[in-house]
Formats: sequence, C-alpha cells, structure tokens
Amino acid sequence: MGNTQSEFKIPFQAHKKTEVESHHLQPQATMQTAEVQPQKEPGRLPTLGVFSNQKLWIDKKTGKKCLMVFARDLSITWADTPDYWRWNKVQEPRDEVTEEAELLAVCWLEAQGQYEISMLSPDTVYEILFVIMIKDPSYGWEVPVNFRLILPDGTKQVRRENLMEKPKGIWIEVPAGELRTSMRGNSGKMEFSMFEYEGGNWKGGLVIKGVQIRPKK
Repeated sequence: MGNTQSEFKIPFQAHKKTEVESHHLQPQATMQTAEVQPQKEPGRLPTLGVFSNQKLWIDKKTGKKCLMVFARDLSITWADTPDYWRWNKVQEPRDEVTEEAELLAVCWLEAQGQYEISMLSPDTVYEILFVIMIKDPSYGWEVPVNFRLILPDGTKQVRRENLMEKPKGIWIEVPAGELRTSMRGNSGKMEFSMFEYEGGNWKGGLVIKGVQIRPKK
C-alpha cells in the first residue's frame, strides 16, 4: 500500500488558476422528480424522491429529513476533462443510477456545492459530510485537504484532514461542519466544499460519491 504515481496518467500541462476558474461545472439547474417505489430498509422510511442528482428521505428513528447530494450535483474543477477525472455510473440499492467522480490526476482539487436549508427539518442539528474513498494505490496527499462549510449568515467552519492517514479502498465520511435549524425553519443557502491547491502536488486516487446532510447522531 504505497503511493505509486507510475500507474496514473499525468497530463503534460499544469493547471493555472485563471484556467481553472473557467472550467467549473455548474450543478444542473433542472430538477425532476422520479417515482420511487417504497421498499423495506432498516432505519429508514421510503424515500421522498430522487431529484436529478439529489436524494431525499426520512430517517425512521428521528422522523427528520436526510439528503444526499451526489457528485454530479457538485461543481468540480476540471471534472469535464477526461485526463483529470472519470465519471463512473453506479446502481444504487433502490435502483437509482448515479455517478461517482474518480480523480485521475490534478494539482488543483476543488469540489463544492450548496443547498437551501429551508428544505431541512426545523429545530435540528445537521452534520454535513463528504462521502469519499481513497483508492490503493493513490498518491499526492501529503498536504492536508480543507473541508469547509459556509452558513447563510457567512459563518465559516473549516477542517483540515490528512487523507494519507485514512483507510484505503472503503467509503469514509469526512465532516465539513454542522448546522442548526431553528424552530420556525431557516432560509438561505449553505455552501460546502473540499479543496487543496496551495501545495502544488499532483494527486490522484480519490473517488467522490457526494455530500450527505443528516441529523447529528
């Protein structure tokens, strides 16, 4: 289990910030509701629906709304360039087809998304977690990655995580921050992101499933 760069294709041209800013993928604006057939699953009630690249359901124990923002609904720098990222289609347990973003090689890592908090359950502490996998082999993760949450009032929560220390080949959840909704419900969009572009290291072997927003356990 070592960091081997030879198995990954490294593009010849290095990233530049001005180029990166022009290559952001914007989340899909159109959101369509798909029919979801109720199925039995421990701890959860039937999903409320699959909205484009998001999934909303009710937790059976708490009665609170939970959400998964899949990778396709995130803005990922260079995600439309096959030399840097690969999109893998995945069949979810309830037959939804989603896509995971697999990082092949970049030195500018940035993935961000947002969500309207009025859609969440009131009077609830939510945790926002990036669901990712570090593959084996992987490389370039010597510099810690930033995980950030910006609340509607501008308050920022930032964590730095050393992904080299994380287990390889399994899905892990990395917190970006927490949000408390009010009794009457809040409004405004929160923004969540993971990024690392100051170290200058080429890096690869990361898979992003998405961001889960759920009541804190």
